[in-house]
Amino acid sequence: MTDVTRPDMHSYANFKEIMCTNLDINLSVNFEKHFFEGSVEVSAKVLDKSATKMYLDVQLLDIKEISDVKSKEKLNFLIGHKGEFGQELVIDLPANNNGQLR
Repeated sequence: MTDVTRPDMHSYANFKEIMCTNLDINLSVNFEKHFFEGSVEVSAKVLDKSATKMYLDVQLLDIKEISDVKSKEKLNFLIGHKGEFGQELVIDLPANNNGQLR
C-alpha cells in the first residue's frame, strides 16, 4: 500500500489530484483460454500540478505496458500487493503533461 493519504479508504485512486475523464476500452474475448485481452486508453485532467504519479484501482490484471499516447513514451508503473479491495496501480506521470493526460 502506498504512503499517500487516500481520500477514500476503499480506493487507492488519487482522484483529488488527477480526475479520470474518459475510458476508451478495446477488448477481445478468448473463450478457449477464458480471458480478455486488449487495451484501455485513460483520459485524465491533472488537478494538482505537483502530482507525479497516478494511482488507480485494479484487480487481477496482467499489464504488459503503459505509455503516453502523445509522445509514445513508455511510463514506469507498479502493481501493488493484493489487498481487501484489489490492488493499486501506480503510474509515473510524464513530465510534460500540461495538465492533461491521455
